[in-house]
Amino acid sequence: MRNDDTLSALKKLQQQVPEPQEAHGLLMLLGNGMAEAMVGLRARQAALEHARASARGSASADARRAEAEASAAALTAVRAEVRRLRVTEPRSGDGVTSVYGHVLDDGRPVVGAQVALVDGDAALACIDTDKAGSFALSVDSEGPLALRVSVGDKVVHRDDEATLRPASVAPYRLVELGEATPDAPSQHPCDDGGDQPLPPAPLPKPGGSLTQVLKELKAADVTIVHLRLTASDDATPRVSDIRDGDGGIWLEVQGRTTDGGRLAVVAALLAHQPEAEAAGIGSATAAAALLKAGQVTTWDEALVASRLKIDDVAKRFGLDRDQGAALRSALASTMSTIEIVEEG
Repeated sequence: MRNDDTLSALKKLQQQVPEPQEAHGLLMLLGNGMAEAMVGLRARQAALEHARASARGSASADARRAEAEASAAALTAVRAEVRRLRVTEPRSGDGVTSVYGHVLDDGRPVVGAQVALVDGDAALACIDTDKAGSFALSVDSEGPLALRVSVGDKVVHRDDEATLRPASVAPYRLVELGEATPDAPSQHPCDDGGDQPLPPAPLPKPGGSLTQVLKELKAADVTIVHLRLTASDDATPRVSDIRDGDGGIWLEVQGRTTDGGRLAVVAALLAHQPEAEAAGIGSATAAAALLKAGQVTTWDEALVASRLKIDDVAKRFGLDRDQGAALRSALASTMSTIEIVEEG
């Protein structure tokens, strides 16, 4: 396309957009899109030239490498600018604190991360990132406010200082995270007691060890209502499926169905029970040690222990009566939750 044709096309595009600021952004986006293609082509050429010079043992290899690195850096900068320009800026001005940007995980969009403008511990406005990992927030405030990002129930980023203040132009922020979550886009009030329900915490992915999955589920404050153990050669019980069932979470677990394998599952689930802390159980390892101290070495012995009277449980496991009551309740819940699928 000739220069005159390009100028004419850009003028027509500008006439179609009523707001000058938005028109400016679209023109910049068009220009940066062209720049991305050109810089990308140059980056590929520079990388190829460096590879050829290195293969020939040429003295220019170092210079080619520096050129390739500079081209790659330029491509990264242009792509970042294009990404920024694709987000619609929020309202800004006197008495309005605003911010927009992206939440990324190693350069990939993080979908459904909750981004909030906070004043101390109080969240004034929240929005969940969209499929591009982008967000835009504004709230009436004199500032200063901070930016907070949460994934599920975990805060994964918070500004060290509150630096966001009312301004004529909203600042752009790029936040890099280490995990992603499912989509849940839309701005909503931050009051937990309001009509807007909080999104449920995402379930862990299958494939992890039973102990780790139960830790994540406990942190999410969910109840395990059924655990089905199927025989496998894996010495470490692993969760093959997680799903919402009637009244709570159903787990499919693969592991050895020997007494040792079954008791490993019992210990892991025992540590997950709400009464575990009151019984002095802080982990699956502690639960396994307590079972051993009570001479519970088989599945049948665990069943018997779960049906003992509270005083007998306390005596057998060397606990006081309150701890014995907690352990008996936790053990009864554990044994009634586990289903064993025999081999064959």
